[in-house]
Amino acid sequence: MSQFTTYEKLAELRRELRLRRQVYPEFITKGRLHKFDADRQIGILTEIVGDYEQLAALDEPELFGGQQ
Repeated sequence: MSQFTTYEKLAELRRELRLRRQVYPEFITKGRLHKFDADRQIGILTEIVGDYEQLAALDEPELFGGQQ
């Protein structure tokens, strides 16, 4: 059993995605990261966030405007 709820995991994923969107442009400019890699990593994380949004809606539907 996980020590964290799906919603807690989703919140952390969203925070990480925001952070990457903020810092990756500078990493690309400074040559620390290739744009292709940055786009791919952000794309993958975006899809994972979507997956967790669906899971969180099933676990806690009232948080997402669903039926109770």
